Amino acid sequence: MVLNILFDLFQAFVMHPIFEWTKIYEVNHINSIGLFFLMISIAIIIYLYQKWQDEAFKDEVG
Repeated sequence: MVLNILFDLFQAFVMHPIFEWTKIYEVNHINSIGLFFLMISIAIIIYLYQKWQDEAFKDEVG
């Protein structure tokens, strides 16, 4: 999770402004901090889903 936070910080505060400046993409209603929290929220949801699936498959196999 720490490594994911570091990558998300890099994406939100370094790469995001570069991508907008080079016109790779444009974000209208969210700033860098909002983008960071969005990425962290999605990562937590994916992590919890993965843990849930791991438990479901463990019960099925074992």
